[in-house]
Parts: sequence; structure tokens; C-alpha cells
Amino acid sequence: MIDNPKFRLRVTPQYFLQKAILGDDEDGDDGGGVINPSSFGLKAKLEGNLSPRSSLVGSAVFTSLDLDEVEDELRASLRLQQIIGTTLPHNLSLEYSYRDRLFNGSLGFQTVQSSLGAVLTSPVIPLGKTGINLTYQAGAANINARTDRLDLLPPLPRDNDRINLTRYQGIASLSRYFTLWRGEALPATATEGLRYTPTPVTPYLALNASVTGVASAYSSGDTQESLSGTIGLVGQLGHFSRRYLDYTGFNINYTQVARGDLSPFL
Repeated sequence: MIDNPKFRLRVTPQYFLQKAILGDDEDGDDGGGVINPSSFGLKAKLEGNLSPRSSLVGSAVFTSLDLDEVEDELRASLRLQQIIGTTLPHNLSLEYSYRDRLFNGSLGFQTVQSSLGAVLTSPVIPLGKTGINLTYQAGAANINARTDRLDLLPPLPRDNDRINLTRYQGIASLSRYFTLWRGEALPATATEGLRYTPTPVTPYLALNASVTGVASAYSSGDTQESLSGTIGLVGQLGHFSRRYLDYTGFNINYTQVARGDLSPFL
């Protein structure tokens, strides 16, 4: 709908055939219908280049155009990113999300009803000649999401099990990369190293290790800390120059987490 050097807006109509025929559940008792508004949907994507150092990205997904269902059928986010500094350029993100769907370990996918906040993320910072890299980020956000803490919920009857808290969070990570073996790339010719790839593939085997600390504080007075260590083996074999069986890439990691108190959210 909009396509120029600064802004691009794409809108994609959708039609949910299964919902139109069967309804929202397997028995077809809820919603459905060929021309029912709940059988129609919409996707929208906004991209903006405000300046060489700032950008705007937004998205929205409507899985129903029934106005009575918007609260439960809309997922949306809007993010403004600004690069700060030149020697060590940090990235500042201001973001609002509505019904964001996140993967939460053993709980599977969980929905955060709303979140408004800012995150400052560092670049990768080499620590002298040690080979160790440092990254960190700090953020604050107002979050509305489900909880399993009865002491934070109002007494029954209540509309839902959501609470609204402000979270302050800091994260720091140290990582080190060890090259165990490095092979030779093929010559950069059309019949060898560049036959199926724009740059010659160099076989290698490497070990990576990292440690990450996370500390969070909530407006409820709760705190949450964790310290995790990761070790992994990464590599690629072959040159990707023959038609068959000439490239294998792999990345195997093991992570162990030491956890403090739990989050007040579910």
C-alpha cells in the first residue's frame, strides 16, 4: 500500500478455509461460515528507514475480522531502533507488543498480553587480546501477563489471572571461540569454489564456550537471577562444490543453568 525509499507497508488478506467449514473447534459449533467475519484475516507489515541510524518496524496479525474477537485474535508489535555512538555503537530499542507469543521452556508457547519498554544492547566487545568477547544489555518494561501467584492476584471473582508489573533487567555474557582445525578453501573459480556458493566454503571445526548472567527486579519486590554456562562444538565439512554430499554443517551445544528465585509471571 506504501512503497517508497523511507516507508513500506504491506497488507495481506487471508481466508481461513478450515474455520469457514468446521468452525473454531473440531465440532464446528463455534464461529465458522463461508462469509462469517471470523473466517477472514489480515497480516500487515510496516518498515521505515527514518535515518541511516534509526528504523521503525511494525507488524500486526488479525486471525479474525469479527470486531468482538479483536482482543483475543490480534497480535501486534511496533519497534523503534536507534544506533547510539560511533566507536562502540549501541542499539536502543523502544518496543510495544500486544499478545506476543513466546516460547517458555517446558511450558511451551505462552502469550504475554502486553509489553511496553526499552532495551539497550551493546555490540560485541573484544577484551584486549584474550579472545574473550563481552556483550551486555539493560532494559525496563511494563508487562501485563499471566501469573500463578495467588498473593499477586485480586480476590475472586476476577476476569483473568493477569498482573501488571514493571521489570528492570540486566544481562551480561562472556564468550570465547577456539579454532580446533581449519581446512583450505577451493580456488575461487566458477568450476570449483564458486560453483554453488557466492564465496568459497572453508571447512573448520571449533569449540565455543560462554557464560551468561541475568538479573531482574520487579515492581512487586520480587527478584530473579540466573547464571548459565554453555559449551558447544560447531563446524562445517566439505566445500559445497560437488552436486551431492559435499557439505555438512553442525552446531551442538550443551547449556547448564543455575537459577535463583522464580519470576512472578507464569
